[in-house]
Amino acid sequence: MPSSKQSTKEMEKSLAGFAMFRDLGNPELTGLATIAVRQEVPKGQNILVEGDEAQGFYLVERGRVKVYKVSPDGKEHILHIIEAGFSFAEACIFFEQGICPASADAIEDSQLIFFPRGRFMEELKRSITLAMRMLGSMAGWVRLMAEEVAGLSLSTVEGRLVSYLVVLANRSQTPFSDGVTVTLDVEKGVLAARLGTIPETLSRTLKKLQDKDLLKVDRSHITILDSRGLLDMLQ
Repeated sequence: MPSSKQSTKEMEKSLAGFAMFRDLGNPELTGLATIAVRQEVPKGQNILVEGDEAQGFYLVERGRVKVYKVSPDGKEHILHIIEAGFSFAEACIFFEQGICPASADAIEDSQLIFFPRGRFMEELKRSITLAMRMLGSMAGWVRLMAEEVAGLSLSTVEGRLVSYLVVLANRSQTPFSDGVTVTLDVEKGVLAARLGTIPETLSRTLKKLQDKDLLKVDRSHITILDSRGLLDMLQ
């Protein structure tokens, strides 16, 4: 069984791989490692509930998490899909009431690193570098939210779908060009919510684009047939 010291050193190494904690000194990493808690979260399990008190924030070490809100009529809108290597809910620990503004569920079997609010705030007070990293992280979320709002208000469902396909191609370092096949990285129901629509509308949109010979759909695989025609939808 590994010793506490070995466990702390292993956690320090893991934390150093996250952009938020990159370049922190050894004392700072050690302090964070001693309060960090690993959590195994199965696919579908709830992590945060909108309106509940935030107990801390999370890093995604493995897997993926969706952050979402539910409208009064029960419609789910996904705000973000948090990939491995990124964090979520850090802004909540600074709210005066500490209330979660959104919910979060694992969409894959995931491994998270949890930081309890009170103990993390103590570490934050000791390090201006860590404080600046947290400010940078939250500023990044503000930018992403602004882009999300602009995208939902200014684009059609077709445009938002094409933007997502371009992102998938870029993520796999593949040019968005004719003949390229991208693989949807989430279930279609999750993708629909991410694009601000419903599964039925997403299915109709995919069929419409396929009927126009712009793309070909084979389950979760989408082959680009007319990249220029698709990109024109973004203008």
